Amino acid sequence: MILGEINNALSIPCKICGQTINEISQIFRVPIFDPYFLTKDPEKVKKMISYIGAQTHRSCWSNWSNRELICSSVIQELKHEFRRSICIAKSNQVIACTTKHENPEFTPGVLFLPRSSLISRHLFGINFGDPVVRERSKCVEYIVDILTKEDFLSGFSSKVSIRTKNGIDYSIYLKFYEESDDVIKIDFISSKNDLYGVYFLYKPDIEILKQSIIHSYDM
Repeated sequence: MILGEINNALSIPCKICGQTINEISQIFRVPIFDPYFLTKDPEKVKKMISYIGAQTHRSCWSNWSNRELICSSVIQELKHEFRRSICIAKSNQVIACTTKHENPEFTPGVLFLPRSSLISRHLFGINFGDPVVRERSKCVEYIVDILTKEDFLSGFSSKVSIRTKNGIDYSIYLKFYEESDDVIKIDFISSKNDLYGVYFLYKPDIEILKQSIIHSYDM
């Protein structure tokens, strides 16, 4: 299982406070951003470069004075990358896009919330605390729809039916659990009952997402 394979990540100190990260749900990775967006000072740019992709406590990241500026920079980059896509939600802290003009079942989508992150398994190993979720457009749509329209409780689950380019049908199951007072854990489970991703959703991000919805869409 994916959560049992990441013990080594818990020994990495937080880039912001320097203390060890003791809980999986606290792992957050500073997103890739343009340091020149934050400052033109060469020394400050050099310092900010060291934070790109660094592992931190989610709580340290949430309270960091540079967080909102970094989020704004990341969103500008994602808006450019997904410029031919449909934005479901957009603000200076949130973006959710789908390539719905193509087939949303196998085309990519993206979700960025300011304090939420994904731990996932892929061809190159385990991806720790990634704040930028890249999934199939249909899956991104379902997540946004559930978070903004459903009054879900711990144990709530939803199935996303997917069809590949080869016409093969399979399902992705999303299961929601109360992780702590501030965090909801969403398990991404394949039709083979394989846990391939865990999304740690910071609860206050839900309200920011709701306020950022800019496009009504059909599921």
